[in-house]
Amino acid sequence: MLSSTIYQSLPLQEHLWQKLGVLMEKLRVSIGAVWHMQRVLAKKRDPLTHVLFIDGCLDEMSPLPSEHIWYGKVHATIHVR
Repeated sequence: MLSSTIYQSLPLQEHLWQKLGVLMEKLRVSIGAVWHMQRVLAKKRDPLTHVLFIDGCLDEMSPLPSEHIWYGKVHATIHVR
């Protein structure tokens, strides 16, 4: 009886791992895009004031965009009910 339950759950486990793989790929793409945007903003300057674009976008106390999205994704994953 137990072995039949295990064999019945194999397709469910495969489906779960497949969905988890899709989720991880989406996370990789979105965090990578934010990280790339952060790098560009940290290198480019306003042509008139010569201030970095990232300094104009963020307050002194706000986290970097990559930190913000990473903490948000982890917090959302931890608190899934």
